[in-house]
Amino acid sequence: MLGAGKNVFLNQPLAQKIAKVVLHVVTPATVSEIRQVRRPLYTESVLKTDDGDTLLTKRMLVPLTSGGDEVAMILGAQTYHGGRSAPPHSMVLTDRGDIEEVRRRLMSE
Repeated sequence: MLGAGKNVFLNQPLAQKIAKVVLHVVTPATVSEIRQVRRPLYTESVLKTDDGDTLLTKRMLVPLTSGGDEVAMILGAQTYHGGRSAPPHSMVLTDRGDIEEVRRRLMSE
């Protein structure tokens, strides 16, 4: 959670873990691509733990404007999918696994 008007996280250790995952998926190149083409991007990633469990995460990144042509921000939504043996989605906030992007698609206009 962001502090009101301070642009800092109230829970800094949690924020650093979230940022690690977000920066793996939403790289500066990805942001640049979305800003340039001004189209939503859909991705899927597999998170694998050291003990072999997997978790699928699906993500949609949507460029938003403030009424003009320039992208003002990118809105993201993410879901987690896995069987009973899949680790909880909180696994992404740990250092116990690897993240691999398995699908990437720019949505059509």
